[in-house]
Formats: sequence, structure tokens, C-alpha cells
Amino acid sequence: MPRKPSRTSAALAAQPGVWGTQEALVDQRTVEPSLAHYGNDTIRTRIVDTLRRIDWPGRYSGRALRNAFNDRWHGDETGLRQKLPAQEKLWQGAVETADTSVVDPFVGEAISPVQSAQGRSL
Repeated sequence: MPRKPSRTSAALAAQPGVWGTQEALVDQRTVEPSLAHYGNDTIRTRIVDTLRRIDWPGRYSGRALRNAFNDRWHGDETGLRQKLPAQEKLWQGAVETADTSVVDPFVGEAISPVQSAQGRSL
């Protein structure tokens, strides 16, 4: 459920310009659901890295849209690692079907002012 815009995203919305790059390769099926959200709907998380078995130093994370899956596992990466094979399978299936209740598209807090997107798909 979309939330109210943050002060940061409201300020960015007032600025002219294009947010994003054509070089970003994303699954286009995740774009429209992402545009319905605001910066307050994002979270800095490491669960995608955990699922992909990428062991970045602790200070690195990514900003992604919140969803049921990351709401469940964010802050419990140890628990996620204990159930990793089953959760990897669930997540990979969601990647293949672009299920955004599990797959959490990486977006910035400036998602709020974005009204449309076009680009290349994966």
C-alpha cells in the first residue's frame, strides 16, 4: 500500500530533470508496480545479497522497495541464512515471474516523482 511522500521525495519532485539512466537493465514487469510507490516505501537492506550469496562488507546495502518478503527477513539475515535453500528457491521463482511481493526492485528514495519509465528489458 503506497504511503505519503517523504519530504526528500517531495523536494525532488519539485526539481526538473530525469531520474534514472537508460543503462539500467531491469525486468520491465517490475517497473509499473514500482512507480506506484514513494521513497518512504523503500528500505536499505542486505537480503538480496544474502539470497544471491554475495558477501559484501557490512556497511554496504541496497535500497529496495519494501514488500512482504523483505518485511519478513530484513533484520533477520541469520534466520534467512538458516533457511536459505528454500528461500532461494522461492525468491528465484519470484524473479522468473516478476512477483514483487517477493522480489524487491532496487529503487532510490527519488522514486516518488517518477511518473513513467521506458527502457530495455533484461
